[in-house]
This record gives sequence, C-alpha cells and structure tokens, in this order.
Amino acid sequence: MTKDLITILVRKGRSVHCSNQIATLSPLISELITEYQTDEIPLTHLSKTSVENIIVYCEHYSYALPSPLPKPLPNKRLKGIIDFFEYAFYKELKPHDLCKLLEASDYLGIERLYQGCCAFLASQYMERHPDILKAKLGLSENYNDQMEAKILENFPWVNNPQGEEPSPLIDSGILQKFLEKIKKLFYR
Repeated sequence: MTKDLITILVRKGRSVHCSNQIATLSPLISELITEYQTDEIPLTHLSKTSVENIIVYCEHYSYALPSPLPKPLPNKRLKGIIDFFEYAFYKELKPHDLCKLLEASDYLGIERLYQGCCAFLASQYMERHPDILKAKLGLSENYNDQMEAKILENFPWVNNPQGEEPSPLIDSGILQKFLEKIKKLFYR
C-alpha cells in the first residue's frame, strides 16, 4: 500500500478517512492493512464518532503519542500528568462517548489513549458520593439489590474478569465495579 490516506469502514456503512500513520499506533490496523492489501479497512463494529475521536487525538500529537502514564498515578487530579489538550479532549466528551472511545482504543491497541481514558474516568468518578455519581450520569434514584442482581446476571463478566468482555460500560452497578478496577490499576 502506497497511499497516504486510508479509509476505515465503520458502523452503519459509514467511512472515515485518515492518514495511514494511524497504522504505526494501532497493531490491529497495521495487521489489517497487511492482510487486506487495501486502503479500506473494515472496522464495522466501531462507531464513526469513536474513530473520528481517535483520529483527532492522534493527529493532535502528530502520530507520536505522549509517554505512557505513570502507575500508580501520583495524584487523582491529573494536573501535571496529562497536558491541557488531552484533559480538555476527554472533558468535552459525554460519559457514554468517553467509554466508547475507551473500548475502541483498547480494541485498536492504542495503549496510551486507552490509559488516558481510564485515568480520566477514574479522576472524574473516584471517591464521589453515589448520589453525585447517579446525578452526573443521569441514573435512576431507584437502584436497588434486585437491579444489581439483574445486572450481574446479564453481565457475568463483572465478577469474572476472565469472562466475556463488556460492551456498554455505563450502568450504575457496572460503573462502580469498573471504577474499582481502574482504582486498583492506577491508584494502588
């Protein structure tokens, strides 16, 4: 492949054009370019918004992403850990879009973006009162043990990290478990 641009085919028959430099950051895209020998890469389960957000992030850093985040993070505010652009980038996203970006960056193997999404989510939701989290996320005030049991039944991976992978991350019981995992990863 000699073209400077590639086309990523996304959900609902849409497409996104971007520099082929994205392949230097995503092992999956690199592999698909090699496998398909084309400049059209099928990633049809990803949303156009998620892929566009990944491209904005990568283009801002000229496809040379910042250094990996330190583990554990030295503070929960992310001040001095990530730059202004990155903080503003995450802050502008709705929680649902941020979680979709986290999933997409993990799937594509763009580790630094995945780390940033996790750290930002943790900094926004960690150690907040459950009522504040519910209000911020627009969740029902009527969450109870029966709802949690149903969530655990529908999403068994919550208690089994070796099980199936999540698709939707935002749900009150799931979010709490997810944030506990992030806390263990970044805030030891």
